[in-house]
Parts: sequence; C-alpha cells; structure tokens
Amino acid sequence: MKPLLNIKKIKTQLFFHLVYMNYVYLLFIALVSVFCFPINHACSEILLEENPSITIKIKKDINIKRDTILLKDIADIECNDDIFKKRLGKIKISKSPSPGKQKIINPRHIKTILTKHKLAGENTKIISPEFILITRMYQTASEKQIKRLVINHLKSVLCGREFEISRFKIKRQKKLALGSLEFEIINNRTKNIRFYENLSLILSVKVDGIKTASIPVSCKLKIYEDIVHTAQYYPRGTILKKEYLYLKKTNILKIPKDIIRSVNYPIGKQLKTNMKKDTALRRCSIKEAPLVKKGSTVKLVAEQGLLSVTAYGIAKSNAAFGQMVKVENLKSKKIVTGTVKDAFTVNVLF
Repeated sequence: MKPLLNIKKIKTQLFFHLVYMNYVYLLFIALVSVFCFPINHACSEILLEENPSITIKIKKDINIKRDTILLKDIADIECNDDIFKKRLGKIKISKSPSPGKQKIINPRHIKTILTKHKLAGENTKIISPEFILITRMYQTASEKQIKRLVINHLKSVLCGREFEISRFKIKRQKKLALGSLEFEIINNRTKNIRFYENLSLILSVKVDGIKTASIPVSCKLKIYEDIVHTAQYYPRGTILKKEYLYLKKTNILKIPKDIIRSVNYPIGKQLKTNMKKDTALRRCSIKEAPLVKKGSTVKLVAEQGLLSVTAYGIAKSNAAFGQMVKVENLKSKKIVTGTVKDAFTVNVLF
C-alpha cells in the first residue's frame, strides 16, 4: 500500500507544479505587453518629433505609369530627413485605373493612409486640392507594327510562296500599359491557309513579359502560283500542244482545286469543252486523246505464253491508251474486245 500512496503523492505534486509554471508564464507575457506598448508608442512619437517639419503638396492632375499609386507619384514631399522622406514616398495610396482610364481620389483618403501607418503627426502639413484626378498613361500597338508581324507569320507558314494581303483591319484596338510589347499569333487557322481568302487571326499581347490582351485582326489574302492558261481560243476535241499553253501568276484562292500547274501534263491530251483565251486549264476540262479512231484499221494481237496470233480489224469507236475498244475482225467478221496498246495495235485475249 505504501508504494501506491507515494505515486499518488507524486502525481499531485506534478499537477501543482504545472499549474504554477503556467501561471508564471502568463504573468511574464502580461508584463512584457504592458511595458512594450508604451515603448512602441513612444518610438512612434519620437519618430514624428524627430521630423517636426513635413509638408506634403498634392497635385491636382496626375499621370500614372504603373499599376500602383504611391505617395511620391501624386505629391511633392518636403522633409529634412531623406530616409523618412523615402519612406513616405513609398506609401501605397491606391490601385491605378486601367490604361487610358481615370480615377478620382479624395484627399481625406490620403490622410487616413498616413495616419494608419503612423506617419502623420501634429507637425505634418498636407496641402491638397478638393479632389485629385488620376489618369493612367497607355500605349497602343501601331497598325504598321501588327501588319509586319502578320506578314512575317504568313511567310513562315506559306514557305516562300508569293502572297499579298489587303483590307488589313484591327477589329478592336486595345489601350495597353506602358512597357515593352511582345506579340504572338495564338490561333492555328493558318495551317490550312490555302482555303481561306478572308483571314482572321488573334494576337496575344504581352507587356514586360505579362499577358495583357488579345487583339483580333483580319485581312484578305491572295496566294499566287504559276497556273497553266490557254494562249488562244480552242474548240472541243483539240489535241493540246505546248505552244497552245503558257504559265501565268494566279491567285489560287479564287480558282478551283483541280487547276493544272505543269505545262507538260496536258500536252497530247484532248479538250472536253471549248476553251476561251487566257482561261486557267483544269483537269476536268481535258481527257486522254484517242490513239485509235473509229473506222481505222488496227492489228489484233493475242498472246499466251510463247504463242502469238495476229489479225487485222476495223475499230468500232475511238479509244485512248489503255482503254477498251471493240474491233471487227476483217477475216472472221466477228466483234472482239481488246485494250489499246498504241495507235495501231489492240491486245485481245484468246
């Protein structure tokens, strides 16, 4: 029983010891607070007493460059202590208006700010108009600057192809904060640029590295390439020769997709329709010219392995290279079908 009583006694002593220590700690905190408050207050009074002559002359109309309005931006500060003067000048008065906008500040607001920072004493003199008009300075991106950016972008996208832009327009010009401007085209519509005559782009604008605005621009685009044109009027059925054609710079956004860019491609082919002078030649306007003409005599060739049989016949229709044509055998008078090999030969099967 005795050891048990000793444990209870020890627990009781520990409890009173902890209570005593907490009491002493709280008493210490209270004493520190009581003594420190007068010291801080006294320091503030001493600071103001050391600067007995402070005059703040606030301007009426002020132009602001930065996002934040400081006291030195809107007032002339007269003080015999340069360190204290700098401290006053760095006091934040308010947030600046948006670029190009205006804001009115009541002088009482400035007095309240100075009092809050314990920087306005009995010897502080504030001279101010009835109201303070703040105007935020701004800049705009010039049309010439943005147009040059768009042209350089199109050069990189079109990979050296000749182009022209017209009716260039900035849809919504933005008032931007002062600073270094950077532009970037943020939409990728120009990847399929050959399909768009009316081009719209969006420019991201950064001021001193911070994204500030987006500017939409538009223009009319022309992309020029060499396109095959007819030199004269040619009727349907004409077999095209090189001298019948020439290359001309043409806006490809204004003409169909099946235009012909090579002069050599249509040579030897036949016109399916009448073609006027200086008309862009399309693939749908030409066809392979017939090698075998209706009524002409052709050689019929049938081959199988080493065995080859030949005969002659009369073509029953026109046919181009590789096309199927019906031929009447002159000897048997039977109609056979074969594939045109050249102007005088038709391959047939056994």
